[in-house]
Amino acid sequence: PGEPVSKVGFGSCSAYTTVEQPIWTDAVIPYGPDAWVWLGDMAYMDSPARSCDDYPAQRGCGCDVPNYPGSSGCLSGDLAQSEEKMRNQVGNPGYQAFLDYMCPGAASQGLYAPPGLNPAVCPKPILGTYDDHDSGWNNGNKRLLNKATIKQVFLDGIGVPQDSVRRAAGRGIEWKTTLNAGLEGKEIDVILLDERNMRDPIECRVRFDYCQQLTSGGSASATGVNDTYRDRFRRFFCEDHLTSCCAKDEEMYFGWCQQAPPSIRGSTAFLEACDPTYPDYGVRNWVPDGPANLVTPSGTDPRLLDSPFCEVLGRDQRQWLKEALQGPAKLKLVVSGSVVV
Repeated sequence: PGEPVSKVGFGSCSAYTTVEQPIWTDAVIPYGPDAWVWLGDMAYMDSPARSCDDYPAQRGCGCDVPNYPGSSGCLSGDLAQSEEKMRNQVGNPGYQAFLDYMCPGAASQGLYAPPGLNPAVCPKPILGTYDDHDSGWNNGNKRLLNKATIKQVFLDGIGVPQDSVRRAAGRGIEWKTTLNAGLEGKEIDVILLDERNMRDPIECRVRFDYCQQLTSGGSASATGVNDTYRDRFRRFFCEDHLTSCCAKDEEMYFGWCQQAPPSIRGSTAFLEACDPTYPDYGVRNWVPDGPANLVTPSGTDPRLLDSPFCEVLGRDQRQWLKEALQGPAKLKLVVSGSVVV
């Protein structure tokens, strides 16, 4: 095992395209991190390897209709592209120098990406989570059709073992690891969230006015829409946004929860359904049954599996997070690949 971890480095957003990355040798290695945590967008797996402005004829540039709502390119969910971009990132000379620093000798063993949490190979741990681009879809969410396959490419790139539970079908890549385990008073819990696997489109009010104006048929000067390539993507995103997540938030949180009578506002059902600060918020799917009553769906009701609000983590991961925050470590790093404020 390596020396105790006292300096943790964080990073994200390496490069959209395949270019030199001197930041590893000029800044990260001289900083001397004892551990490294990827915060997302390590390889931009859904983006072309070269700029579409300079190489417009390459695959992934110039499609007329996006394959997924909100994607800014044509390669969302493209497995071959994801594998190519991750190979390019792991093989980047600057990043290779960083891997040699964190995991001395790993390259001589012929490892594609060293197992970042194996202290025999990497005395200085490497771990992380993805955000949208490395989950396979810019601004993406749970509806990516081959997300279970795409996530394997990301996990390969950060050296997660093939038998890790993070690779299992039907779950995201959320994970908890403890740095300095066994060193009393020095433990550091690193809690990695997955904010894409069960995510709905972006929370309704964030883009509501913009999308409503854009899709209402207003003038180009008012909406900024003149049917350019990028504007078609924006319109596609907004049509999806307004017809999916918005309906849930408007009906439940901004509707029923705000109008509920005072007599039920202290009930467990109301707090679980309507109060995001409540410890058990969202653990069950409560749905309105009249103006003063909530019920949980049962049987074959499709609402049983669908959250009544715009989702980010999903019910299972929220319960996992609640448990992951327990434990003796005095320092807990909750790692979000997405912007939270």
